[in-house]
Amino acid sequence: MLTIKINDEIYFQAELPILEFYKALFKWKENISKHHIPEFHYYTIEYDDYEDGAIISLLPFSNKARIKSIWAELDIDNVFELNYIVPQVCALEQKLRKDIEEYYGIDLKDFMKHIPYSLNRH
Repeated sequence: MLTIKINDEIYFQAELPILEFYKALFKWKENISKHHIPEFHYYTIEYDDYEDGAIISLLPFSNKARIKSIWAELDIDNVFELNYIVPQVCALEQKLRKDIEEYYGIDLKDFMKHIPYSLNRH
């Protein structure tokens, strides 16, 4: 179950395939550079209706970023400073890595190629 809270209110909550979500975060983090924060879009191979967009997106603009979800539970201000939200998402990736490796007893570096992953559904 992934829960995203904004100002102590649940913005997004859903059960997601954790390995697939982790791989999407990992691939996004790999593409971050000092001068470029790419958009993050999470799609799952378990869901095929993406007419309205990705399940979860992080959309950078200027020095800010917006979190967007087609499954959002609230319509609230979801714009954050880049220097806040990027480290938060990177910390989530690291925590997921640690938890997954401990739970499954695997090294994700070696296992990553076996995880299904969808870059987009357009």
